[in-house]
Amino acid sequence: MANYCSNNIAFYSKDRSLLQDLFTKINDVLDNTNTHSVYQLMLKHGYTEEAAKKITDCRDYITYAEDKITDCPCGYSYFKIDTESAWQPNMTTFFYLLQDKYANKISLVYTSEEPGSGVFINTDVDGLFFTDRYKIDCCIDNNYFTDYFTDFNEVIEFIREDYPKADVCIYDSPEEIRNKVITAYGSSNEDSFFYLDRFTCNYESRWN
Repeated sequence: MANYCSNNIAFYSKDRSLLQDLFTKINDVLDNTNTHSVYQLMLKHGYTEEAAKKITDCRDYITYAEDKITDCPCGYSYFKIDTESAWQPNMTTFFYLLQDKYANKISLVYTSEEPGSGVFINTDVDGLFFTDRYKIDCCIDNNYFTDYFTDFNEVIEFIREDYPKADVCIYDSPEEIRNKVITAYGSSNEDSFFYLDRFTCNYESRWN
């Protein structure tokens, strides 16, 4: 059974009519199909079953879509959706769709998480829609905590306030910070853990 990667995607364009077409088809998949799959979205765009199976991983699903398109004063419009995909973000399908059916007049940026595979991606390098850059997931003394941070200074300030004995430094790597916190607070409890993950933009950026 595949581990599922959680993805948040923002589609944006100056051509509102094209964006409306994509928005309508995505919501049609959510409202009128049983599986809510990305495969069904390809069928809505006129691909044959054979072609859709080649383009998609049939284990990828749309789990949420905003109920309206947001119009910006500068002439752009956007909407966001959530998907789940097997193991990896699997954004290739969407990039192919935007090129083939929308002439690349719709852009996308996304964030993806699949901790089991070490996937932490944010392609929104300019912070237009998604600003999270770091994630802390920990359990110290049976106290669970998960939160997101926009920059490394916020991470360091939080750890210094909540775990001062770790004596972390802004020049420490995430692995060094993890080891310091566990050494200072978690060595007496084998169930303790501390994960600090950095979102990277390592492929499929908005400027492709």
